[in-house]
Amino acid sequence: MAVLLHTDCHVPDSIECQSGGNAKIKRGNHDRPASLGSLFLQLSLHLLYMKWNSDVKAYIEFFRNGCPEHIRPLRCLDCEYKGIIHRHDQYERKVVTPSGTTSITLYRFRCPNCGKTHTLRPTFIGAHRQATWDVEQSVVEENEGGTPLAELAADFPPPAGPYSEKTFWRWKRKWCQWIKDKQGRICKKVLDKIPNMVIPVGNDQPLSTKEWLRYLWHKWTEVFPGPTWIGFFHWMYRMV
Repeated sequence: MAVLLHTDCHVPDSIECQSGGNAKIKRGNHDRPASLGSLFLQLSLHLLYMKWNSDVKAYIEFFRNGCPEHIRPLRCLDCEYKGIIHRHDQYERKVVTPSGTTSITLYRFRCPNCGKTHTLRPTFIGAHRQATWDVEQSVVEENEGGTPLAELAADFPPPAGPYSEKTFWRWKRKWCQWIKDKQGRICKKVLDKIPNMVIPVGNDQPLSTKEWLRYLWHKWTEVFPGPTWIGFFHWMYRMV
């Protein structure tokens, strides 16, 4: 993840910035769309689990009175301008969570130098998506537990549901490929930060790549305690 530090700006947690217009930054084989890469705020590992960016409820509370000045972007990676990025506008975004459907306010900023617009977006949801990572995790894991995707899609409660079975199938396929592609990066990051971690062997070792990553997730939360509501998929998404 690109890191951008401004010493006069205290950033309470990771915020991704989704670029508007036709700006594009290629980020290898990342699952994030290219448009996401054009603007990032400072992200440090010890800030990874700050509460406000953990779920929709915390996000709504944090932005109750608008977008705080201390998380205003201070650099545009499209044109390398350094300085205050002006507030542009805001809009409502429907978000589907495990407990229901709600709306959050997203804030857009415009670079005074190149004119590109950028949307601040929390990490619990992807670009151009309505369902949070926790919802996608629930669907994938219930299906792996034996519940057919067609049944899960049909039973998903309104107003978001029912979903299309094909949508749930795309979620599952995406995460299977994503875990395959990102496992190395996640393992390296965890082992860099926890070099003395005990690795299970023999009958105790996980039987799949996903279960290995889940083991790393549990070890990470033991060393870097954070809110228990940070889901496994959400954690993996943040780690890359």
